Amino acid sequence: MKLGLIPFVSQLHDKGRIEKDHSDLFEKLKSRFSLSFVSPDNIHEADQTVAFIASGGVEDDFRAMYPRLPRPLLLLADGKNNSLAASMEILAWIKERGDSSEILHGDLNVIVSRLERLCQIIQTRKKIAGAVIGILGAPSPWLIASYVDPIAAARRWGITFDYIEVGDLQKFKAEISDDQATDLARSFISRARAIKEPDESKIIEASRLYLAIKRLSEERKLDAITVRCFDFLKDGTTGCLALSLLNDDGLTAGCEGDAQSTFSMFLLRILTGEIPFMANPAAVECETNRISLAHCTVATSITREFVLRNHFESGLGVAIQGEFSPGPVTVFKCGRPGLDRFFISGGRLLSNQSDPNRCRTQVELVLDERVEYFLKNPLANHHLMVRGNHAGLLKEFVAAAETTPNMF
Repeated sequence: MKLGLIPFVSQLHDKGRIEKDHSDLFEKLKSRFSLSFVSPDNIHEADQTVAFIASGGVEDDFRAMYPRLPRPLLLLADGKNNSLAASMEILAWIKERGDSSEILHGDLNVIVSRLERLCQIIQTRKKIAGAVIGILGAPSPWLIASYVDPIAAARRWGITFDYIEVGDLQKFKAEISDDQATDLARSFISRARAIKEPDESKIIEASRLYLAIKRLSEERKLDAITVRCFDFLKDGTTGCLALSLLNDDGLTAGCEGDAQSTFSMFLLRILTGEIPFMANPAAVECETNRISLAHCTVATSITREFVLRNHFESGLGVAIQGEFSPGPVTVFKCGRPGLDRFFISGGRLLSNQSDPNRCRTQVELVLDERVEYFLKNPLANHHLMVRGNHAGLLKEFVAAAETTPNMF
């Protein structure tokens, strides 16, 4: 990441000595960032900008420059030349204006670690702002609590929803040659541990659908997409393979036209770097604080192996039965029409399951938060799971979003 420091130094200090006086700090920052000094005129050259308070006596200069600086703006002070005292005065002034900030100070390793985490949070907000999520077809009719208010979502996150008719996909499907679909299907088959129900013709048709959705997403410049996938059943195919491959490609893709869950997937992927598994809670055990999650699609890159199945509810098309390695996980959901309520829990994946009465990919988890949530106050049906314990990072992200909901 390109880190730009805006230096603030008193006229009583030699500005030419900044790099020498703070060399230990700069060397530590250079070990993790591409470091440069910037001004309000060339802030765009850095991925993340930080105000470097190099000395005391700069409070009034900071106040004068503040309208030209990006928000939120972090303050960096190593304590030399009364810089910490000045930073505290500046931070109090920033907070009085209702803006968010924080002083980075102390052990150099702690400063760098904290800076990386805060940059991760801020960059996630920037990437969300201006992103476009495509909704291919309306949400499935059973998702009665999964509606997103696009105006409220745009006001809070800066995100846009692009509503697309399912029929618009036909022209893209017509452009896919039999050879393209067949080559992709055979490549996918070669990676599977086994094939149960579907034959090659079904996998070819599912591959054609993936290629069509990918082209549509590229043409409309989508950052994520959710698909009313049950509409494909009338053609004898399903969207499970397509969504799996799209997520593997790097395009966040959700099921059933669920805009809340697809936004949650998009946020989660940007912040953690992990591909989410979107699923139905299938069983809750309050006594052991365990839940089971199940769905008919999963990105194959996050599984240790997978089997090609047919779709659970319909018996048609192609679904993915993936198996995960046991280990730490995080369960997440951003819900409600305004995308302003959250569920976050760390946990542990205990086992893969194979109940014939559930969707194909099935996992059992034990959570840190109480699972009564799913029975008493859930954010609708679908929830997301990612590998690794990112609960602390997510909670900090949510706290920052709630402090400055309209920062972009």
